[in-house]
Amino acid sequence: MKLFQKKNTPKTAPGLISTQRSCCEKFALPAAVQPCEKKLYDRLRYAVPVIDAAIMKIIRLTGGFRVISSDERYQQELDDFLANVPVGLTGRSIGCFADNFLDSLITYGSAAGEIVPDSEEQRIAGLWNGDVSRIRLSAGADPFSRSYTVIALDGSSRKLTHPERILYASLTGGNSLLRGLPSLSGILMRIYECIGQNFDRAGNVRYAVTYKPSGQAGDTMSSRERAQQIAHEWADGMNSAKYGQVKDFVAVGDVDIKVIGAEKSTL
Repeated sequence: MKLFQKKNTPKTAPGLISTQRSCCEKFALPAAVQPCEKKLYDRLRYAVPVIDAAIMKIIRLTGGFRVISSDERYQQELDDFLANVPVGLTGRSIGCFADNFLDSLITYGSAAGEIVPDSEEQRIAGLWNGDVSRIRLSAGADPFSRSYTVIALDGSSRKLTHPERILYASLTGGNSLLRGLPSLSGILMRIYECIGQNFDRAGNVRYAVTYKPSGQAGDTMSSRERAQQIAHEWADGMNSAKYGQVKDFVAVGDVDIKVIGAEKSTL
């Protein structure tokens, strides 16, 4: 069972290790996913912590898993291997590899992993999560085989000679869950633009409500109740506006509504 022996320095360099991050200076969302999008999504997660927290929450909600050996005699040895298999430069365990794989799948729309063998000892030396922005996928000799090409920093490419060691997965269309953020941001920016235009026109508007009871005896005696009713209707209308609901103010008696203290924008 050389598969589960202690790890030594691997004799075969993994094909995906040489992949590096890269980004173009000017970003635009084309129809197909481009390498520069990877850097954009990384910066989005760094600049907007709620995005990073949401992705990590999804990963935690997936839970864990356990691999069961068909032969109970090797179960402990299998558990030890899966718990201690090196993942990249700093990770360890098959769970760490699966979390990184799912993280890449959600963030970039696709994910790639590689089995790194030790050719001298004929065993698995570790696992590696590849940079999907540098990997190109194409059909192999038959409809069910794949061919992988890695793009280097200098623009040169090389075909991986052992595609059976590569684990690759992609969402529908290969699009990241974050790809729709520009459209959402456009909607939000338009809303903020409209708010700014309204502020430029009217400023910070404040209102004053004045109730003038008539000279009739009945109106004078019920002025307190009517004033409370006016205050309730006004508060209800203002609270509805906080949640995007438009509600008319129901006037009771002779009520004047005036705009006071309008602070015009100086911009």
